[in-house]
Amino acid sequence: MNLSKEQKDNKLKIFISSPEKDLMGERDAIIDLLSKHKELEPIAMELFMSSPDMPKKECLNQLKDADAVILLIGPYYGSIDPETGISFTELEYDEATDLGLDVFPFVKIKEGKTEWEPDDEKDELKEKHRKYFGKIFQTYKKFYNSSELKKYIIPSLERYEKERKRKYLPLVDYHEYFSLFIGQDKILRHDYALSGREKELKQLEDFAVSEQKICVVYGIGGIGKSKILYEFAKIHENKKLKGRLLFLKERFDNETLKQIPSGDVTIILEDAHRYEYLDNLLSIFRNSDLSNRSSLILSSRPTGKEILDVSLSRAIDATKVSEIKIESLDIKETKEIIKSIVGNNKVYIDYISNISKDCPLIAVIASSLVRENKINLSTIQNNEVFQRTVLNRFLEDMKGRELSDPLSENLLMYIAALSPIRPADKSLQIKLANILGIKDFELSKRISLLEKKGILLRRGRLVRIVPDLLSDHILYEACISADGASTGFADEVFDKFHEIHFENILKNIAEVEWRTQAAGSKIDLLDNVWKDIIKSFREGPNYVRIQILKEIEKASIFQPEHVMEIIEIAISQPSTLEPYGENADILASWSQKDVLAKLPDIIRRVAYHLEYVKKCCRILWEISKNDLRELNPHPEHPIRILTSIASYQYNKPVSFNYQVLEWIEEEIQKPENHKYKYSLLDVLDKFLAKEGEYTETEGDKFILGSFPLNHEKIYLIRQRTIKILNESFKISSPANLILRSLRSLLDALRYIMPKFGMVVTEEENRQWLKEQVQILDIIKENMLTINSFPIYLEIIKGLQWFRAERNPEAIKEKVKEIYSLIYEDYEFKLYRVMSYNFMDYRREERKSFEENNKLISKEMKEVAQLVKDKERTWENIHLKFRLIIKEFMKYNISINPSRFFAEFTELFPDISVGIAGEIINNPKEDIVKYLSSFLWPLKKIKYYSDVLKELLSSGVKTKDYLICLNIAHAYAWANLLDDFDQYDLENIESLIKLKNEEITITISRAVAVIGEKNVDIARRLLLLFDLNNNLKLANEFCGMFGDIHGISLKKLAKKDIEAILDKLIPADLFTAQDYHSDKILEFVSQNYLDLAIEFLIKRLKHYDLIRNKDKTYNYRPFPYSGFNYAFLGIAKLPNYGKYIKEVRNLVMGKDPKDLFWIPRLFQIVSDNYSQESLLILKEWLTEKDSQKMEGIAILLKEAPNNFLFDNYEFIGNLLLSAERISRDCLKKVESELFSIAISGVLSRSIGQPDKEDIILINKGKETANKFNISHPANKFYLDVSKHSDREIKEDIDRDEEFLDE
Repeated sequence: MNLSKEQKDNKLKIFISSPEKDLMGERDAIIDLLSKHKELEPIAMELFMSSPDMPKKECLNQLKDADAVILLIGPYYGSIDPETGISFTELEYDEATDLGLDVFPFVKIKEGKTEWEPDDEKDELKEKHRKYFGKIFQTYKKFYNSSELKKYIIPSLERYEKERKRKYLPLVDYHEYFSLFIGQDKILRHDYALSGREKELKQLEDFAVSEQKICVVYGIGGIGKSKILYEFAKIHENKKLKGRLLFLKERFDNETLKQIPSGDVTIILEDAHRYEYLDNLLSIFRNSDLSNRSSLILSSRPTGKEILDVSLSRAIDATKVSEIKIESLDIKETKEIIKSIVGNNKVYIDYISNISKDCPLIAVIASSLVRENKINLSTIQNNEVFQRTVLNRFLEDMKGRELSDPLSENLLMYIAALSPIRPADKSLQIKLANILGIKDFELSKRISLLEKKGILLRRGRLVRIVPDLLSDHILYEACISADGASTGFADEVFDKFHEIHFENILKNIAEVEWRTQAAGSKIDLLDNVWKDIIKSFREGPNYVRIQILKEIEKASIFQPEHVMEIIEIAISQPSTLEPYGENADILASWSQKDVLAKLPDIIRRVAYHLEYVKKCCRILWEISKNDLRELNPHPEHPIRILTSIASYQYNKPVSFNYQVLEWIEEEIQKPENHKYKYSLLDVLDKFLAKEGEYTETEGDKFILGSFPLNHEKIYLIRQRTIKILNESFKISSPANLILRSLRSLLDALRYIMPKFGMVVTEEENRQWLKEQVQILDIIKENMLTINSFPIYLEIIKGLQWFRAERNPEAIKEKVKEIYSLIYEDYEFKLYRVMSYNFMDYRREERKSFEENNKLISKEMKEVAQLVKDKERTWENIHLKFRLIIKEFMKYNISINPSRFFAEFTELFPDISVGIAGEIINNPKEDIVKYLSSFLWPLKKIKYYSDVLKELLSSGVKTKDYLICLNIAHAYAWANLLDDFDQYDLENIESLIKLKNEEITITISRAVAVIGEKNVDIARRLLLLFDLNNNLKLANEFCGMFGDIHGISLKKLAKKDIEAILDKLIPADLFTAQDYHSDKILEFVSQNYLDLAIEFLIKRLKHYDLIRNKDKTYNYRPFPYSGFNYAFLGIAKLPNYGKYIKEVRNLVMGKDPKDLFWIPRLFQIVSDNYSQESLLILKEWLTEKDSQKMEGIAILLKEAPNNFLFDNYEFIGNLLLSAERISRDCLKKVESELFSIAISGVLSRSIGQPDKEDIILINKGKETANKFNISHPANKFYLDVSKHSDREIKEDIDRDEEFLDE
C-alpha cells in the first residue's frame, strides 16, 4: 500500500523495546505486523540507519519520536550500559516514563511455567532483572510465543488510539469539558440551579457579539467563575451566538492550532494565570486569519491578574481587552443555590449560607456532602472550621479508600506548594521520591492514580490540584497549624525544592500569606526563607548576588517587601568578596555594575504595588546617575524603566502617575540632581504626552498604533507638571536646567501627533488651546527675567512652527508678543551668526536655499564688520568669541561658528592670524575646536601663504591633540593641498608619526588627495602608517585606495602592494565585512594571486601566534563568511593548482584544535569549491592515508549542505575510500561530512518546521537511492534524512519550551 506523506505523518509511532537475546523472533513479528498496518509505524533498532550518535543516545533520541512503547520482557535482562550499570532496555523504559509515554508491557513466560521468572546466568543480573520487573506499574499481558503475542498487539494499540484521540482532544465543547462535574452524584458539580449572575452573563453575551478580542473574567477562588462560564456556554448554545464556543483543556501547540475550526470561534481558558502555554495561545493574534475570527475568554484570580496583564500587553492592543470582575453573591442568591441541592430544609439552607459567605464553591460542596449524609453540620462552630471541614471531607470523598493514606496526603501537600509540576522532570522525581520514601516508579503510579480520581488535572506536561480552592486548602493546612502558627512546612519545601521550583513556591505560598493576612493574621510563612536568601545575598560575591537576583525576579511581584530589602543591600552594600575555587577567574569578572544592571526589571515588577512606587523611583534614579549608556539600545536602562512607570497606560490608575509626580516634586528641588547625563525632566516629560502608543502583531506584520489621551483625566497632573517646569526656570543652578525646562514646555506646546495612521480631529486639538496659551505666557514671563541670548535663540527656534498661518489666532498672537521682546542689537546678531541659527522669525514668506545662503553670507559679513568696529583689536575679538562660546557651553547648547569664523578670516586676515597664533600658544579654551576655520581661508588670500606655513608648522610642533586634529582636518577637507610643497609634506609626516587614532584617520584623507596627484609621494607616506590591531584605522587606511578617488593600486609596483598587505596583517580587519579591504584584495587576487594567498596564510600564522599568547585577543584572519569581491573566479587563473595545493596541504599534521580557520581558508581560495579545487582533492583519494581522507572532509566543512547532493559522486568516492582504510576512518569522515548537512542558517517561524530540514529529508532519501544499499554513501544520506526529520520534531518541542518560558 502506498501512503501519502500526510498519512505517514499521522501514523501512530510505536517504539519496540526488548533485550535481543531470546526475543528476536518476537521483535521481527511485531515489526512485520506494525509495518503492514495503515495507522501504525514501528520504531526499532533494526530500522535505525547508521548515525554519528552512540547507540544509547540514538535509542533514547528515537524514543522522543514515539507515541507509545511496546515493552517485551523475557527471561534475560539484556545488554548492560557501561556508564550506568543497568540494561539498555531498562534505560529505555525509564526514558519513556520520563517522557510521559504510554507503555504496553508484554511478558514472556517459559513453557511449563505460569509466572515470569529471570533466567540470567549471574545472580547479580537476576537481582537487577527482578528490580526492573518490579518497576513496571502498568498492567501487563503474558504470552508464550510469537503467535500468541501477535493476537494481543493490534487490539491493544487500536483501543489505545481511540482512547488517546478522545483523551487528548485539546479543544472541546462545554458538554465534554464539564462532564466530570455534571450529575447529582457529584460532590463538586456545576449543573445546580443558578441564582444571580445576570449582570456577568449579560457582559459575556455583549462581549461575544462585540469587536473586542479578549475578555478577562477574574475573581477570588471559589467565587463561581467556572459556574458562570458553564452557564454562559449554555446560553451561547441556546441563543446560537456568533461562532463556535470551545474550552481549552490541554496544552496549546501547533497541533492544537490545526484543530481550531473554520469560521468564528471563541476559546475559553480557565485559570489563565497558571497556564504554561499562555503565550502559545496568544500567538493566534499573530496569525492574520485567526486574529480576525478568534476571541478568548480567560479566567483568573486577582492575585494572578497582574501577571496576566503583562502577557496580554505584549500580545494585543489594550483597547481590545475587556474585564469582568466577579463579585460575591448576596445571601438570598446563595440560599437559592443551596436549596437547589439540599431541597427545602431551612435549617441546612440558613446554616450553610451563613457560614459559606463569599464562597459559592464551598456552599455547593457542603450542600452535596449534606445531601449524601457525608458531613455533620452540627459539629461545626464557625466559618473557618466549616470551610476546612467541607474541603477535608470533599478530599476524602475524592480519594476514596485506595488513596486515603499518609503517602497521598504528603504528596498532595508538596504538589500544592510546587504546583504546577512536570511529573516527567527527573530532578523533581528524585527529590519527591526520596522525601516520601518511595521509588520513582511508585511516585509516577501514585500521581497517575490521583489523576484518575480527578484530584490532579493534567494540562500538557503539567499537573496541578483541582479545584484551586482545594489546592489552597491543602497548602494552607500544611503551612498553618491549628493555633495559627507556621508549621515550618514552607521552610522545608523551599529548602528542598528552591533550586528547581523557586518561583512557584514563592507564588503559591504568597497566596496563602495573602489569605491569612486578609483574615487579620500577620504571619510570614517565608520569613526564615527570606532571611536565608538575604543572608546569602549580603555575604555573597557578585556572581552569587546576580544568581539570586535572577531567581527572585519573577517572584518580585508577589514578595515586594523582601525583594526591596535585597535591592537596598545591592545598592548600599557592594560586595568586596572574591570568588574562589574552580572557575574563580571567570566568576571574578562579575562586578557591582553587573549586579546593578539586574535591578531595574525587578524594580519594575515591584512598582506594580502602589505603596512602593516612590521607593522604586528613588532607587531607579540612583542607579541611573552613573549609567551613561544610550537609552534606545538598552530597554533595561533604569531611565527607560523609570519613564515606563511614569507613562500613561491603559488600565493603569492615574494614582500611579501621581506617585511618580510627587516624587519628582521632592527631588527636583535638590541641586545635586541636575548634574547627570539624564534629567528628572526626562521622566516628567511623560506626563505631558497627548497621545499613547501600542503595539500588536497580525500575521507576520508588526503593527504600531496610537490613540489620543483623555484631556479631562490627565488635566490636573499636567497642570502640576507645568508648574514644576515654570519653577525650574527660577532655579539658577545649574544653568542648563533652564534650557531643559524650556524644551519640555516647547514640547508640551505641540499638537496631538497623528502617528501610525491615527486621525486627529480639530476638536481634539482645540481642547488643548487653553493650556497652550498658558505655556506661551510662562515662556513670555520668564523671558523678561532671563537675560541670555542662547536661550532667546532656542525660543525662536522652538516657536518657529507656531507662527505659521494654520495655527489659531490666540497662539500666533502670543508668539508675536514673545518675538517682540527680542531686540536685534549687535550682541544678538553676533550670537545668532555664531550659533548658525538663521530661523527667519520676522518674515512670513519662505525663500529658496540659494536665496537663504546669500542672505546668511551677507549677514555674516555685516556682523563681521560690526565686530571689527566694536572690538577693534584681535585680542578683544578673541576674548569676545571665547566668552560667547563659553556661554553656549554653559547651557549645553550646540553651536557651529566655523562658517562665520571663515567669513571673518577672509575679511580680516590679520586679526585671524593673531587669533590663530594665540590659540596655538594657549590651546586651553573651547575656541581651539574651531582653529581650522581661522587657517584654511588664508590659503587663498594673497601674501598670506608664508604666514599660514608658519602657523601650520608651529601648530604641528605643539603635538596638542585638538590643534593637530584641526590642522589635519584643514589638510583633509579644505583647500590646503590644491598645491603643496615640502613644508606641507613634513607637516603631514609629523601628524602621521603622532600615532593618534583620530588624527591619523583624518590625515589619511589628505594622503589620498596627494595620491591622486603624485603616487610616489603618497607611497612614501603610506609606509609611515602604523595600523597595529586598530580596526577603525585599518578600514580608513584601506579607504585611501581607489581608481577614481584616492591612490590607484594599478600605479603601484608589486613590492609596494606587498608592503601594503604586510601592514594589514596585524590589523583585525575582518571582525565585520569591510568593503575597502575586500576591494583591495579583489585587485590583488586578480593580478598577484600569489601575494593574495600568501597574505591570508600570513594572517593565519599571525592568528596562531597571538592565540597562543593571549586567548582573549580579538582577531579574525579572514572574514568568517568569506569575501564579496576578492578571490572570485580565481580558479581560472594561471598556476591556480599550485596555490590551492599549498592551502590543501595546511591541513596535514595539524592539531584538531588548530583546524578552525583552515576550512574557511579553503572555502575562499577554492573559489566556492570549484571543480578545479575538487580535482586537487581527488589526488588524495587514491592514497591509503587516513589522515588525508579525514583532511579532505575537514577542508569541506564550510561547504553549504547542497554541496553534498550536487557532488554526490565525489562524496561517495570519499566515503568508499575511507571505508577501505578502516571503520574508524569512515566514522571520522562521516562525522565531518555530517556537520555539513546539519549546518546552515535556520529560516522558520515559531512552531513551523525549518524549510531546509524538509529539503534535506527528501534530498537525503533521493541521493541514498543513487547508491547500492551496501555502499557507505547509502547509509550516510539516509542518516542525513533521518536526522532532519528528528530535528523538525525537536524544533517544535524547543519552541514550546521557549514559549512556555
